[in-house]
Amino acid sequence: MNMDITKNKLSYMYGNTIEEGTFRINCSSISDYFSNTTQWYNEKVMGEEQPKKYGTALVIGTVLHYVAECHIKGGLTVEDNEELSNYIELMALNDSDIDEVEVRDQVRTMWPVLESYIDREPLALAEPFVTIPTNVAGINMSGSIDGLRILGNLEIDTYGGALTDSNGLKLYEIANQKMLDGSDYTLKTMKGLNVEIIDWKTSSSKTIPKTLTKKYRLQLQAYALILKEAYGINVVKCTNVYITKSDMNRGVGKTGKPLKGYPSILGTVSIDMDDVAFEIMDGIGKLIAESVKTFIKQPELRHIIAQDNRLKGNTTTLPFYKVDVVKDLVI
Repeated sequence: MNMDITKNKLSYMYGNTIEEGTFRINCSSISDYFSNTTQWYNEKVMGEEQPKKYGTALVIGTVLHYVAECHIKGGLTVEDNEELSNYIELMALNDSDIDEVEVRDQVRTMWPVLESYIDREPLALAEPFVTIPTNVAGINMSGSIDGLRILGNLEIDTYGGALTDSNGLKLYEIANQKMLDGSDYTLKTMKGLNVEIIDWKTSSSKTIPKTLTKKYRLQLQAYALILKEAYGINVVKCTNVYITKSDMNRGVGKTGKPLKGYPSILGTVSIDMDDVAFEIMDGIGKLIAESVKTFIKQPELRHIIAQDNRLKGNTTTLPFYKVDVVKDLVI
């Protein structure tokens, strides 16, 4: 069994590298810049080590994300199943709070619910990594998108590698590769298409939320901006797909009757993208990039920018030597 979690395909660190000397604004942590400013700067910019928190729920979510990705790309292979088994076992060995049996049981009950949704509403891409330079040299905004669905009167020929309309007309072909590999080349061929961003969210709640949290909304809007500016893809809608954990064996109540069980259910929450949403996210990206640049280049202001007086007088040289002048280029 591979004991290095960073080399397992289910690890968030697998294949996720950035150019030396640059700084990355992660789409999933944009909300933290506003709500947990001090921690965001200390962790993301100063490099302060944070205790890694996993837990059973996180492992369940990671496994379901990976199974969904493999399913969209054509199905689980023997190698994929080995990666899954190794990941679950390794995480349980490294953290006694992770219940390996619960992980496997929940995935068995939750996956068929998600699989049915994917089969009803096919996706065009799974897990493309997207990135775009900001208005500050050396600072990029990036992240991995769970899935993209093409909107309109189009059909995806997943194994022929071609996108066709209802008359079978091929709009483009990809030589010697599947449509669903999530590569940068594939994204570039989607220029001008209307798409919906899909993001999987596992939940311990018994119900589906009615609205998106600020954290999830900003994450989706950042993805949309990158797809629009870097690839010319028109993001019309962003959707979180929630899959709840199953809770069927709840024991017996005070009356002696079995308590009601809750099977895994699926529900969606969506937001529409318009010019105002893109303008706001464009401004947020610029704001964060310029703030980080100032933090790096002007140490005397660090405690003010990070809202942390402990940084007053801190002149630590940070490794982001490619973070330089603000450019006229907009994101």
